[in-house]
Amino acid sequence: QIFTEGATARGIPDAKAVEVFELMAKFADYGFNKSHAAAYALVSYQTAWMKANHPVPFIAACMSLAITNTDKLAALRQEAERMGIRVLPPHINLSDADFKVERLEGGQLAIRYALA
Repeated sequence: QIFTEGATARGIPDAKAVEVFELMAKFADYGFNKSHAAAYALVSYQTAWMKANHPVPFIAACMSLAITNTDKLAALRQEAERMGIRVLPPHINLSDADFKVERLEGGQLAIRYALA
């Protein structure tokens, strides 16, 4: 009612104002969710690409983000082991506050456990 009254006050015929409002309401039912689904799909694709193409830095970054959640850290550590990624223990001279990627002597990448 507010929309149609405002539209008719601006010279839009009442029937056209009702028609436009019904089209907007119909779009609101699916358009908002559809736009969010597209954004989430893009983020999901980018996340999957990072995990597939740069697994060690990806898991290290995820572990840094979950540093206060021990359950999530445990799951990420298991995922690293499943993917064949070594998780090195904390080291007073080599660890940083966050998890970091470290290159081993053979050239392979590993995750050094954070001190924080």
